[in-house]
Amino acid sequence: MIIDSHEHIMFPTKVQLDKMDAAGVDKAILFCSAPHPEKAGNLNELETEVNTLYKILAGANSKEDNMKRLEKIFQKSLRQ
Repeated sequence: MIIDSHEHIMFPTKVQLDKMDAAGVDKAILFCSAPHPEKAGNLNELETEVNTLYKILAGANSKEDNMKRLEKIFQKSLRQ
C-alpha cells in the first residue's frame, strides 16, 4: 500500500488526486503548503514567496495572514 501525506505544489484537488491515481497512490492526506517559490513567474513574485517563508520560519505569520495567502493561491489555481 502506498500512502502519500504531503503536497509540494499547490494543484487543484482534482488534479492532485488524478496524479496520485496515475502514480498508484492508495491513500492520501492532502493539505496545502506555502510558500511556493517554484511557482514564481518573476523576481518580484520570488521575493514575495521567500519573504513569506522567512515570516513563517520566524513565527511572525498570523492565522489571518495564512488564510489570506491560501485564498489568493486558491483563486490563482482556479484561473489556471
